[in-house]
Amino acid sequence: MWTAAVSNREGLQAAKKKLIETDFAPSRLAEFNRLPGNVDSRDELAGVAERLGDKVQADLILTEWTTFFREKYQRVAE
Repeated sequence: MWTAAVSNREGLQAAKKKLIETDFAPSRLAEFNRLPGNVDSRDELAGVAERLGDKVQADLILTEWTTFFREKYQRVAE
């Protein structure tokens, strides 16, 4: 949640504004709802949850997710 909503608050706001302006265009909405590739399944989510217990791994995951959400919101807001 932190990386999606707090770290990228301005990008999230811009993406939401564009979604509203475009009447929730299906392609934009699909991109907006997309999750990071490492949590596409329950097994992957469980593995990430386990890795978050390790400080080094947690830092890597959070950095990756921050970048993921920033870039995703930019694409939606274009």
